Amino acid sequence: MSHKLYATLFVRLTSAFWHGFYPGYFFFFGFTVLGSVAEDTCRSRIGPWFVKADAPLHRFKPVYTVLGTCLTYIQMNYYGLAFVQLSLEGTFALYNSLYWCVHVAHVIAILLVPQLVPRRKEETPKKEN
Repeated sequence: MSHKLYATLFVRLTSAFWHGFYPGYFFFFGFTVLGSVAEDTCRSRIGPWFVKADAPLHRFKPVYTVLGTCLTYIQMNYYGLAFVQLSLEGTFALYNSLYWCVHVAHVIAILLVPQLVPRRKEETPKKEN
């Protein structure tokens, strides 16, 4: 585990304690760590194909940006169900009724995106003599 992941876990755990000792708070902040890891994985592999000016898919950068923003809102609302529900039973009932779909999507993204999306090779600038 990286230093960044430890820091993220510490901050989210601190936030859960700050809000109170309900299981929903701990689930919410804990699950958002999973979302952060999935976002970082996708951003590091998929982002370079869209973001840089010389990227092959740069003309689709607005689509990439809007799609990323929408997915972030969906994930936060989905994980936020635990924050609002607070109880362990209620949280599990809600996630069971949704088939844990965002959790599954995040695990799939973490496992498959590095396997399926190649790293974009950076072009090295030519040296002038």
